[in-house]
Amino acid sequence: MKRIHRLKQEASFLFGDDVMTSILSLEEVVIRISTATLTDGVKKAIGKRELSLIEELKIGKLRSQAADLLDSISAAMKPYMRMGEKRMRTAAEWFHDRNEIRKSYEDK
Repeated sequence: MKRIHRLKQEASFLFGDDVMTSILSLEEVVIRISTATLTDGVKKAIGKRELSLIEELKIGKLRSQAADLLDSISAAMKPYMRMGEKRMRTAAEWFHDRNEIRKSYEDK
């Protein structure tokens, strides 16, 4: 939970509202996974074997929902991750630029 809380804080600074909404949804699913147990009344009404199967299905469904949310978060973050002005130039680009500067000082 601490990691998700830190992720929320950093996302609010770095990314837009779409990423923040997805992270909040993920937080809700993680909370539901951590508290995915049935009520005491339901536990008494069904047997232990059925109880464990129901809880496993419930947790499995929540985990697949969390995986889907992680995929949507990474897709929502993708446009923010590639910024042309922050891209490191390759060595060939650097040498080309330096060569153009050198050529500009040539005697004509």
